[in-house]
Amino acid sequence: MIVSITPLLNINNENEGAVVAIDDITSRIVLEREINRNERLAALGQLSAGIAHEVRNPLTAIRGFTQLLPTRYDDPSFRDKFVNIMMNETERLKKIVDELLTFARPGQPNITKNKLNTTIERLLLLIKNTAIKQNVEITDSISSGIEFYYDENQIEQALINIMLNAIQAMPDGGKLKVTALINEENLIEIDVEDTGKGMSDDEKKNLFNPFFTTKDHGTGLGMSITHKIIEEHNGSIRVESHLGKGTLIRILLPYKKQL
Repeated sequence: MIVSITPLLNINNENEGAVVAIDDITSRIVLEREINRNERLAALGQLSAGIAHEVRNPLTAIRGFTQLLPTRYDDPSFRDKFVNIMMNETERLKKIVDELLTFARPGQPNITKNKLNTTIERLLLLIKNTAIKQNVEITDSISSGIEFYYDENQIEQALINIMLNAIQAMPDGGKLKVTALINEENLIEIDVEDTGKGMSDDEKKNLFNPFFTTKDHGTGLGMSITHKIIEEHNGSIRVESHLGKGTLIRILLPYKKQL
């Protein structure tokens, strides 16, 4: 129940009593629980379908070559091809399982004091060659002296996922801008902005859903893991994107100077 009490005042602003309203919200609570349950079941269904889709492809390849092995075993070229296929597909399955485990439980953050500009500058060096190959120009504006507590490995993983996605969204080249500062709300604000193809409303809506991907070769777990990592750091992610005009992904993190 919801109970509200309002003072009853006369024309002289004197208290003459109170009005008590009691609202039975049992049916609303039951409905909300049912909606939440249905949403969880729908999310579980999507997750299961995604897992099945990603696992089926390598299993199909493994099954097909295994069926041919008894009849083609004496062919050295087939055996070499068989071994390569088995290694590639089992590695692909391992990657799916590893990413799924990371998504399910990314691990308790190992919170230590780090310099954000050092973290980001190291990441920019890592993606430099990839950007050059894609004809992507990288610019950055990172405030120095932003030192606070976070799990450096996890934040690096989250940012590298976003940056690589941004580069891949510019197959014909473009510009990638990375900005980091402390905003007016005293939050760490990290922006990754590209001039790529942008996203539709449906793509934005599903961006952080497990196994959602627009790539030919991707598990669709990278951005889900990124979202989970930022949540583990009590932060949030905002997405602004328009088709043909690029995408801006903004990470907001609490500015923890001390534990």
